[in-house]
Amino acid sequence: MYFTSPYRSVSFKNGILFMIGGVVSVTLLQTIYFLFPTIGFPETYYFLKFFIIVGPLEEFSKYIMFIIIMSFIDKNKVSKHPFRYMFYFSMLGLGFAVVENMGYVRIYGEEVLYHRTFSSTIMHMVFELLFGYWLGLSTINKRKFENRSVFSVITNRYKKLKILTYTLIGFLSAVIYHGLWNYNLATSDESSKTIMVMLIIFGLLASNLLANDLNSRWKRRSM
Repeated sequence: MYFTSPYRSVSFKNGILFMIGGVVSVTLLQTIYFLFPTIGFPETYYFLKFFIIVGPLEEFSKYIMFIIIMSFIDKNKVSKHPFRYMFYFSMLGLGFAVVENMGYVRIYGEEVLYHRTFSSTIMHMVFELLFGYWLGLSTINKRKFENRSVFSVITNRYKKLKILTYTLIGFLSAVIYHGLWNYNLATSDESSKTIMVMLIIFGLLASNLLANDLNSRWKRRSM
């Protein structure tokens, strides 16, 4: 991702910083569970568990850490290219996945590490690529006479509303895909591996298309 990103749009050093932030976000998540120990539903309520509890809380924890680190690096003279949101957020997802994998290794043994490296690790990055796309999109304003909808006119006029709206869309996108991933693993039995591969392929293809769209929008805006 780093080597195929637009020139000087992201910093590898900052990417490592966000990866560390992903590790710290696990602590933030565990703190939430500690402060609110009654959060959750019976294990059989998979839909509620993954779409209402697990997915939202994990994505919220990562988002909070992302905002903290982003506010820090924005104080420096760094690129404002919108692709950085996708790259840095995916690196944060990678850090989160590394710690999560270590937890699964302690519980189930080292044999789970191989398939999680090529499944859940990638998917945590995909969740944040989807989220990061909308965050990056919120920073791009259309020209005055460029083809626009009523929605874009309103959101371009009220910047905070635009950021809030696109952040919510990004959050829901990540939560829904996250929930689908966990729900499949818990309920699909023999079909779970096939569906898992399909979700990975679709997620990677969608992320690539979204990254290209973000870059093309930025180019048009910069011309």
